[in-house]
Amino acid sequence: MDYHFSEELNRRSVYLRLLKKLWIVPAAAALCALAGFLIYTGCVTALSSHQRYEQTSKFYIEFSVDERGNAYDYYNAATWDDLLFAHPALREVIEQGLPDGMTMEDARSYVLVDLYSDIRLMTVVVTAPTAEGAAALTDAISRSLTKFGQEQKEFDEISFLSATDPKLIVVSDRTANAVLLGAFLGFIAACLFLLLGVLLDDAVYVPEDAQKRYGLPVLGVLAEDEESLPELLKGEAKRNLERVLAGKGEGSVQLVDMSGKEVRDLTALDPKVLTDKEQQEKILVMHFGEQRGSASEHRIAQLLQSGSRILGILIADCDPRFLTRYYGKN
Repeated sequence: MDYHFSEELNRRSVYLRLLKKLWIVPAAAALCALAGFLIYTGCVTALSSHQRYEQTSKFYIEFSVDERGNAYDYYNAATWDDLLFAHPALREVIEQGLPDGMTMEDARSYVLVDLYSDIRLMTVVVTAPTAEGAAALTDAISRSLTKFGQEQKEFDEISFLSATDPKLIVVSDRTANAVLLGAFLGFIAACLFLLLGVLLDDAVYVPEDAQKRYGLPVLGVLAEDEESLPELLKGEAKRNLERVLAGKGEGSVQLVDMSGKEVRDLTALDPKVLTDKEQQEKILVMHFGEQRGSASEHRIAQLLQSGSRILGILIADCDPRFLTRYYGKN
């Protein structure tokens, strides 16, 4: 018996089955695109309730010189970040100017000090939840720094140069990107899903595949409407049954349904010879498209070990349209 996991794929059968399920790919892409839109919109909406305003101010530092003529220019950006809220002279002035509801811990998290290329030019960026809060904190820092420059020996002066107006930080609209990403991920996921489904599919669809897989003759296919089957399959089951059952006694052959279902398409069967009672000679019934390949292999192996003689296989509940596309109308 050839095991189905090592058998050669029937490309025509695979193609027709994939064609039938191809609608899943655009549907998955559309659903994931919608999901991307909703997720992105939800994130932007959530962020809008935490909007921030930014205000930038600039100061010019004139360092004093010591008795040797060296400037006290050892202040860097990290020093100023810590100094603003640690030095009592600076901290006291800032604390007095804070708006209602803002703590010193909040203020410290809102402020970033930087010295770009010239250590004498200080840039202070304040980011706060409201425009008023950003303006009030910027003003408090400005007053604290100018006062600090007047009182400390390391400086001749710290001068306020300019400040921007508080501006709302606008998040770039990436809706189109989110939709396209969702559609792309949906497309890839659907393709992989279909491919994996084909690779793991162990169902029986056409007689030739069943015969190759199980090494048993396929007597024919059964359908509710036999007239809708392709011409080469019409009456095939009846002719083959008559041949293999010729000369058999009444009730001498057991009809074994591999899935335990009732065989509905009985038009081609001989009720006199076939029975559901245990007999040595058997005809197996497999159902079209049913994922029971591994279980069927195991059951066939057990039947053969018990000494049963399998006369052949019938494929029930077939899809005439699929078989017509596979074999053609004539």
